[in-house]
Order: sequence, then structure tokens, then C-alpha cells
Amino acid sequence: MGIANKTYLKAKEELEELNMQMDEEKQSKYLVIYTKLDDFGKETEQTNKTLCYAENIHEAKHKSIMLLSLKNCKVKSVKYIGKLLY
Repeated sequence: MGIANKTYLKAKEELEELNMQMDEEKQSKYLVIYTKLDDFGKETEQTNKTLCYAENIHEAKHKSIMLLSLKNCKVKSVKYIGKLLY
């Protein structure tokens, strides 16, 4: 086996390993629709949208609820947009 062949096989191995790692790290994109709460905890008329990146819709809902509750907001819906492409 020549040096060029060994180098090729090593590069191929590293590329396959990198592809496996990327598949594990792939996430989906979700659209989160939420409203701001007033000082008394009632929803305001203002509806906002933001993006959330997560592996599944349950994780997206959890992340968005946790983050938006810190900003005194209420999540109205979480919708799947699609897979992220690398």
C-alpha cells in the first residue's frame, strides 16, 4: 500500500467520522409565536415571533417556554419549519 493510498484512506475515515458527528448534532428549526404579558399577568394584544433551534418539538417547546417566561411572555404556539442544512 503506497503513501498516497494510506493518506486517502485516512482522509476518508476522518470525513466519515465528521459526517457522523454532524448527523448527531443536526437540529430542526421551529417558529415560536408568543405574546407579552402585562404587569398583572394578562396577555397583551402584541403577538411576536422568534425562531428556536432544537432536536424535536418537545425540546423546542420546553426551551421557548423557559426562555420567554424570563421575559414575562406566554408561548402561544410552536411550529416546525424544517431541518437545518449543514
